[in-house]
Amino acid sequence: NVTAADLYPEMLALTKLNAQRNGVDVHTEQWDFAQPPRQSLLSRGRFDVVCSEPRSMLHWFMPPHLTDSEMAALMPRAKALIDTLFANLLLFDAGLYLFVGAYSRPSVQL
Repeated sequence: NVTAADLYPEMLALTKLNAQRNGVDVHTEQWDFAQPPRQSLLSRGRFDVVCSEPRSMLHWFMPPHLTDSEMAALMPRAKALIDTLFANLLLFDAGLYLFVGAYSRPSVQL
C-alpha cells in the first residue's frame, strides 16, 4: 500500500504513471505541506515510512540565483516554513520518518 502526496497535480499524475509501469498500486492526494494534512491522508493507517525532501519544497521559495543578502533576508521565513513542514509530517503515525536532500549553497544555514 503506497500513498503519495504532492502540491502539484502534474507530479501526482507522473507518480501514478510510474507506479502503473512498475505494477505498483498507489493512492495519490494533492496536499500543500505548509498546511496540516487532511483527515483523508491521516486516516490511511499507520505508515511504515514517511519520506520527504524538504529542499524540493523550498526551491520555489529560495531559488539558487538569489544573492547572499537576499537569501539572508528570506531565512527567517524559510526556517518557519521548514518548521511547519516537519511539524505537519510528524502528524502521521509512522515507524520511520526519512528526510532526504541537501541545499547546494554552503553559505546558507537554516
